[in-house]
Amino acid sequence: MEGNVDTTGSEQHNERPEPVSASGLRTTSSNSALRRRDKRNDRRNYHLPDALESLHPLKEAINEDRARFVAIHMIAISLVIIDVWTLNTVKDARCRAKPEFIGQDVLDRLELLSRRELVCLEVEESGILDFLEDLHTSQYYSQMFQFRITFYRIAQADLAYAHSTPNLSIPEDTDYGKTQQQYLAQLILNAANEKQKLKSLIRECRTLRDRIALLYESGLLDGMNGSILAELKTKMEALHENFREACAEVDPLHVEDLMNSSSPNWW
Repeated sequence: MEGNVDTTGSEQHNERPEPVSASGLRTTSSNSALRRRDKRNDRRNYHLPDALESLHPLKEAINEDRARFVAIHMIAISLVIIDVWTLNTVKDARCRAKPEFIGQDVLDRLELLSRRELVCLEVEESGILDFLEDLHTSQYYSQMFQFRITFYRIAQADLAYAHSTPNLSIPEDTDYGKTQQQYLAQLILNAANEKQKLKSLIRECRTLRDRIALLYESGLLDGMNGSILAELKTKMEALHENFREACAEVDPLHVEDLMNSSSPNWW
């Protein structure tokens, strides 16, 4: 029929033949398959580096002096965090309960010490060691823990009372909302926040204990002033005083002591 065009020849003309090896076998497809297989094998054999191992500060230390500096620096960081907790808790206690022993002079002193501690983290080893031996803030550690426990108990008691009171009247001086549902939601949030704060404080105390143990057991304290470990023990004893009670509040199934004062290896 007129108008029909034979395209067979053009299709054959446009096809590009695969290269042929000396043996007469076509090689492109087989080589591609081999390359794909090799890539799959490479992916199977690839292992991610151990991130925790490579980031461990003591693994990165190139010598003993550097390792010791890193270890005491990590201890100082934990102590600064705990001191900031102490400052904020004392502020909260002064606003809520106005205990007699917390005057403005106490707050001013804690704020001054906290600012100085942050500066200590930027100085050389001798400055950090001086900070580790300073006991000014640790005298408030025991009260700080007791306040945090009390705040959590108050939040729990408020929530329990609201749940058990059918016709609960919302206090006029509260900003928790105008409806009973809004008020109850805020009480739930308060209890959760206080529990989380107490858990965070407990976790940081455990971190501090473990960092002190690492410093001692690694032998990095050999040849250093022996009073450093004694001062750290004094700080830990202040935290230990109400530590077990705090653990019982947030997780009764995992109650522990922070330290054993009577043991040579007290951590």
